[in-house]
Amino acid sequence: MAKIEMVIDTLQLSLENYKHVLILKEKVGKRSIPIFVDLWEADAIAVKLQNINVSRPTTHDLLCNLLNAMGFSVNSVMLNRLQEETYYAELVVISGDKSHRLDCRPSDGLAVAIRVGAPIFVDEKVLNEAGMILDPETGEPV
Repeated sequence: MAKIEMVIDTLQLSLENYKHVLILKEKVGKRSIPIFVDLWEADAIAVKLQNINVSRPTTHDLLCNLLNAMGFSVNSVMLNRLQEETYYAELVVISGDKSHRLDCRPSDGLAVAIRVGAPIFVDEKVLNEAGMILDPETGEPV
């Protein structure tokens, strides 16, 4: 399975359906993919992207702390499948010499990955199917 490294480009509110859309862009390349995320996950991602300090740990902070306390480190998040316009993902964690793939919602995996600085990957098949080049000025597909 070939994987392409991505970065979070933007998180915005879609005026078309009033849902939050997260744009992942190839780290090296021009393709992007949009991922619609719920309000809570959008907030969890935005808090970290904007370096906002919160008074209490969020659920994603708790998960990171729990994994760390149990001796696991977050290796990456991988969007590995697209089915009926729904993305599927895995959070890859490591303990010692063992790697574990944990099924997760992409938004939760991304919220965890950005907290620990883990890379974001998309399966090449998914990127080939859903990837698009966006106009840098309008954000619209070219």
